[in-house]
Amino acid sequence: HSMLDQTADVCLFTKDPQKDYKKVLEEKGVKGISKVIGVSKLRAKYSTFEARRQLLSQYTIFLADEAIVPMLGKLLGKSFFQKKRLPVAVDMKKTELAGEIRSAVSSTYLYPPKGADVAVKVANIPTHDPSQIQENVMSVVEPVVQKLGGWKNILNINLKTPLSVALPLYRHLPEADPLAGEEKNGEKKNKKGGEKNGPEKKKRKTN
Repeated sequence: HSMLDQTADVCLFTKDPQKDYKKVLEEKGVKGISKVIGVSKLRAKYSTFEARRQLLSQYTIFLADEAIVPMLGKLLGKSFFQKKRLPVAVDMKKTELAGEIRSAVSSTYLYPPKGADVAVKVANIPTHDPSQIQENVMSVVEPVVQKLGGWKNILNINLKTPLSVALPLYRHLPEADPLAGEEKNGEKKNKKGGEKNGPEKKKRKTN
């Protein structure tokens, strides 16, 4: 179930000229794109920090032609990175472009973690009912676990809202070492004098 509703404002970054891509969107029946911005316009109109900050606040999600993604880091600045609002890459050459755009807008995303914790948005409480939230959680967990290297790397999985405490869904319990008990028992036995350590001293013979 999509994270965004029908009223979401979507901005698409494209190569130049942007008017050609507006025409492509129209010809392929792509709907829901609020704004198309070409590279030249992005560079000229949004070169200052304040302009980029305003751009960031105007749209719900940003998409970008995958051909220009490598150059967007410099053009958009650090605000987009700090807010985790990086544009989602789309293939503008796709025959089924409408499906490509729809999939990009409706998906959730895993951002590279800076530490040991990873957060992935799985639902929108105002628009999703409990059964939809449950379905989203079930569909997201396994792909995320595999992206992080498998269950061996997962210690905890929690479900929470911005205002709630964390509800534990999964806890990894450390496996008991079957030899640990035997080693401890052996140490205790040695301390009690059950076993003698080291060679015995030979007694001297006197005449």
